[in-house]
Amino acid sequence: MGRWVKMMPDYTAPMPLWGDWWDLDLPAPLLRELALWQEDFDRSFHWEHGWASPRAREAWAKEAAQLEPLLRRAVGTRAEVVVDLWTLTADDFTRRLVSSPHSSPADYRARRPDHTAWLSGLVSSVWGG
Repeated sequence: MGRWVKMMPDYTAPMPLWGDWWDLDLPAPLLRELALWQEDFDRSFHWEHGWASPRAREAWAKEAAQLEPLLRRAVGTRAEVVVDLWTLTADDFTRRLVSSPHSSPADYRARRPDHTAWLSGLVSSVWGG
């Protein structure tokens, strides 16, 4: 598999980027905006209760829609960019994928990682089971 960069928030992550992004020399202003987007996620999304409000969810999704093409442009052909906005509802997420010129819901389902093996390995290493 080639190089890839995933734009995806996660709880208390310093940056919503995963994969091979660190050696692509991405522009500092873009990295600042992505870090702020991640901070907004941490303030506005609770692991148990979801979004603080529909307004917070919409503002976060709108920012994601603005950041995605900037990230794609900065990465160019050096890596594949995958976007995982898992905190949005299935309908929001499907609508977002369909509106992207780079992917479709079928593409996402085909590329979405199966975390089962990773989680099993983690449980085994922590609890020895």
